[in-house]
Amino acid sequence: MKKVQINLVLMGTPLTEQELKSIVGGSMALVKSCTCYYTDNNGNETSEAVEADDENTCSSKCKNNCDSDGACEKYSYAYYVSNL
Repeated sequence: MKKVQINLVLMGTPLTEQELKSIVGGSMALVKSCTCYYTDNNGNETSEAVEADDENTCSSKCKNNCDSDGACEKYSYAYYVSNL
């Protein structure tokens, strides 16, 4: 069997170590985002970003924050996971 020879001019430049790390690291980096939305007794709405690793934690933190605030009438939340 004959070896395949590839012309180096067609190859371009190889990736640097840093470029390779950014490709591999970028595909594995997940950004988790939790935002709580509160409505008080007067109908005023506020929002707050909270740190949470999963949707259940996000929901619990928003509920606990609302329960501990005497003026909070209801809450909702949005949890997103995205890839950089």
